[in-house]
Amino acid sequence: MRLKLEEQTTFLREKRSRKIRRALASNVFFKRAGAILFFASTNREVNLWLLMKKSIRDGKSVFLPRIIKSAHRLEIVQIHSTQKDLIEGSYGIREPRAELAGDSHPKNLDLVLVPGLAFDAMGGRLGQGMGCYDRFLKKLAPQVKRYGICFDFQLCDLVPTSKMDIRMDQIVTEQKAVNTGRVNRTFRKISESNQ
Repeated sequence: MRLKLEEQTTFLREKRSRKIRRALASNVFFKRAGAILFFASTNREVNLWLLMKKSIRDGKSVFLPRIIKSAHRLEIVQIHSTQKDLIEGSYGIREPRAELAGDSHPKNLDLVLVPGLAFDAMGGRLGQGMGCYDRFLKKLAPQVKRYGICFDFQLCDLVPTSKMDIRMDQIVTEQKAVNTGRVNRTFRKISESNQ
């Protein structure tokens, strides 16, 4: 999967990312969410930067994770600017400046957008192997929605999971949104108007 991500051209990544941003922007729960945890995409992941900027302009509370490398955990920090508030952090990923860290707490969130190497239709997620997101997601209140964000080729029949892994409520790709429902799974093809 890492190889497929690396082989994806910049043009295709941006084209697919645009469709995913549009699908998220039109998602009912996303529209209603007042506090959203985004992720700072690398040059292989879905690019959500424009949607993040729009969400800030729209008055949503936007958060990004900071990786506390020594503890292998995530800390969430509210940002007000994708230009002024970020630095290059752990693993070369942009993250909020340390001095912005404060009272942000996972229970303040409505929606968490989660990256991963692979996802399945039951909400399973294969991460980078450090367990940072899984430890963080366990702390969330049950009503906080967890959306896995990936390209369609990252959606697999089944990803290996354990009891430690936290399942997603929905998986959003450029071609479909998969409501895992944790009981009833439904697939909704992204409409042509979102392309």
